[in-house]
Amino acid sequence: TLQLGYLDGEFKSPWMDCTLTTTIGTQHDSGYSPCFVSRVAGVHYLNLAGDIDMTKNQISEDASLLEKIHEYTILKYEIKDATLILTMVDENFLKKAIAAGTIKGEGTTVNARSADLASFLEKNHAQVFPTKEAVRFSPL
Repeated sequence: TLQLGYLDGEFKSPWMDCTLTTTIGTQHDSGYSPCFVSRVAGVHYLNLAGDIDMTKNQISEDASLLEKIHEYTILKYEIKDATLILTMVDENFLKKAIAAGTIKGEGTTVNARSADLASFLEKNHAQVFPTKEAVRFSPL
């Protein structure tokens, strides 16, 4: 289950709350991440805050904590026929692009300026986010 929504309190747009819950039998696990959406050349991306050690309540009460987030996981997203389609990065393509100097980074971590990342995504989004890496979420 994937839930996206805006929070009350100090948590302001464009930031949202993203909670992913998995259930296997009677066991379930959930993870929380602040997130926001962006668009580059007409393609939509979900930007999940990474490497955070904060709870949803902490961020709701103190929005300045969002300024401490400097690492994100970026997913391409589409909505088709009431289904949310999230596409993950092709790590092999990203490693090769970084090794070739096409985008600044190390391993599969991009640490380029935002403008350079946007330019890279505009030129390479189909290779960075191939359809084979897509996950579909339908309403319950």
